[in-house]
Amino acid sequence: MSEIKLISFDFDMTLTKHKTAMLHFSYQRKIVDQIKHLDNEFMAGRINTGQFADASAAFFKNLSHEDISNMMGDLVLIDDCLEVIEHIKSLGIHVIICSVGYRALIR
Repeated sequence: MSEIKLISFDFDMTLTKHKTAMLHFSYQRKIVDQIKHLDNEFMAGRINTGQFADASAAFFKNLSHEDISNMMGDLVLIDDCLEVIEHIKSLGIHVIICSVGYRALIR
């Protein structure tokens, strides 16, 4: 039996500083109030992760991965975030990054 080593990080507020990827995106798109409302609903348990993702999908309509990437370039990560992840991977440990937001936000 082979052994698989992995570590999982939650992206938002674990690997990011100050704000979630979705909130950062919302400032770029000028949809802060809508995203804060969804976030409050999620945090209060009134909607689940699937409902959050479904409700926020409309905000990504007609955006390419490049468009999203350009908006996320200045999202502040924790100090040495990328270096730490690369070091963990160099040890043969798989890294999984989890987020309620869309994958394109954390690429």
